[in-house]
Amino acid sequence: KEISFDTMQQELQIGAEDVEAFVIDAVRTKMVNLAIDQTQRKVVVSHSTHRTFGKQQWQQLHDTLCSWKQNLASVKSSLQTLSPSA
Repeated sequence: KEISFDTMQQELQIGAEDVEAFVIDAVRTKMVNLAIDQTQRKVVVSHSTHRTFGKQQWQQLHDTLCSWKQNLASVKSSLQTLSPSA
């Protein structure tokens, strides 16, 4: 996900000069992995961890696990086609 410096400034209600410091502090918490693109004035988030695990996070986990289960079933089926004893 990409977030512009301007959006961060507006949403966090901080000054333009404080955006980079906020981003650095966020990385230090190890709750987010990101890269700063200073030329385009944006942050590219590669991974984030939620502090709370609510209904939405449980649903997302459920959906991810179901997808994995389907993918593994497909792999198993493919392997059985190649080798019936698998």
